[in-house]
Amino acid sequence: MNRAKIRHRNLIRLSSIVLLCWGIATYSLAQCKQPISFSVQDITTHSVSFSWLDQNNGAVSYELELIVKGQMRLQVPNLPSTTSPMSTVDSLSPSTPYELYARTVCTDGTRSKWTGPINFITHLTNPTACQTQIPLKDNGTETLIIAVDQTGILGQNIFIESIDMILEHGWPADMKISLESPRGDLLTLVAHKGLLNDNFGNINDTLCKEVTRFSPTACQNISESSPPFIGTFLAQDDIFLFAKGVQTKGLWKIRFLDRAVKDIGILKHFKIHFSAIQCLPPQQITISNLADTSFLLNWLPTQGCTNTILNVILPNGSETTQTFSCRETNEIVKTITSLTPNTLYSYYLTNTCFLPTGEFVNSEPSCTKSFTTLCRPASASENFDKLANCEPSCNVPCAINGPLFFNNNKETNSWIIRRGETPTENTGPSGDFT
Repeated sequence: MNRAKIRHRNLIRLSSIVLLCWGIATYSLAQCKQPISFSVQDITTHSVSFSWLDQNNGAVSYELELIVKGQMRLQVPNLPSTTSPMSTVDSLSPSTPYELYARTVCTDGTRSKWTGPINFITHLTNPTACQTQIPLKDNGTETLIIAVDQTGILGQNIFIESIDMILEHGWPADMKISLESPRGDLLTLVAHKGLLNDNFGNINDTLCKEVTRFSPTACQNISESSPPFIGTFLAQDDIFLFAKGVQTKGLWKIRFLDRAVKDIGILKHFKIHFSAIQCLPPQQITISNLADTSFLLNWLPTQGCTNTILNVILPNGSETTQTFSCRETNEIVKTITSLTPNTLYSYYLTNTCFLPTGEFVNSEPSCTKSFTTLCRPASASENFDKLANCEPSCNVPCAINGPLFFNNNKETNSWIIRRGETPTENTGPSGDFT
């Protein structure tokens, strides 16, 4: 009895093993495979399209889960399923990073594992919302697309008045940030500036007022400041000369190059401020050939300018002005004269423009700059011709009291007035001189 029971139990166990192995083999042959080779296309501020490849002989449908990057997944489909390996998603939020996950529903009702995340960022509006959260690539380049709706031709009837940014980053010197026009023109805003402190702008500002602002009329270079760079600065490249003639409406790009690992940037705000400025101040102002009473003044004229006014601030605080025509299309060079030697001056320029409405308006003043004129060149002369010959005796020096040459009674050596060469070789000139 005991032996028969043992055989019966072994048979049952053997049968269980056979059945178990057969079940595994059956499941392996019918396993539902994941979708692969995802392509993200046609991104806009509010929509995106996807396509992918199916590894199965047939699929009933595909299930999709979409979340904002950083949110917790539920692993439950939250988008309408699709029967073809493609999908378009609408009603998205602009300037937002998303993650997509997808799985296959096969003909036998089984589901594949999830594929993902498939990452994408909807196009940025101009401006973005304040306190947006767009993580940037670490030790790489992140390119974000900005959908600009403002219409105009840059440099003709519309201008870039400023570019605002708030960027969280633990080491700003890692970053090179550039703006690209729809035509492909590239403008470097800042490249690897700022040590010790963090960020560009106040990352906790919920109104986005304390920003890092780049403006063509700024008076300070960003290299002269330190993080978090709150204020208005000149861009590394000249905004005034950037992308002239380009149609502003279209897709612009902002590029963030991070050259080191560890510190990850988060974009919190970005704005290109386009403006139909009626009269721009003079641009690229320099002085050259500085002398004791004069210098050369160089600047570029701007759209619609009729006159440029030079304001010179004297040491006593009073101002003098000179007016020049600025109808030229190239660099203007003027000579400024009647200055006082070795004197500190300050100066700034403004433009007067004639508008299509028939009125004249003045621009904002340029940045005030200073310079000091050179000392007057030294010049002096003295003539010995009217002096009488002198024969010194008893160590009494000749009476010479000129502005340059004179004898000091306390000195052992003294000047002697004589005609002709000196009687002793190599002790004086070989003849008279004046």
